[in-house]
Amino acid sequence: MKLLVVISLSAGFLCWSGCSRTQQSTSSAVVAAASGERLSVESAARLAAKLANDECERLYKKRPFAPETYQVRFADGHYHWGHIDPAGIGGYSAEVAFRADGTQPEVRIWFSSDAIRIPPAR
Repeated sequence: MKLLVVISLSAGFLCWSGCSRTQQSTSSAVVAAASGERLSVESAARLAAKLANDECERLYKKRPFAPETYQVRFADGHYHWGHIDPAGIGGYSAEVAFRADGTQPEVRIWFSSDAIRIPPAR
């Protein structure tokens, strides 16, 4: 019989809008990390949105992201989700990357206050 011990994972990561430590609490990511299995695309999108929302809430008290906000890409053994987008939801954009099993997350959050201002007619 095989005994599986799951340890809460936390990782420090570089972020352009403040730094943080985030704990993974998405069950499929914890199981995948413990077993070394690759997450499905759907699980990767859910984990990415959760990590982005957790960091955005910490920085700006907002949770604007959904798994379908960005397309998930897999390259070089890592999932990638998001990009800088000044026209993002409410001005927020995110970029998240992590290993195929959900470990070693890196999260970057941006808020764009850029707006097109049209001067009043004279």
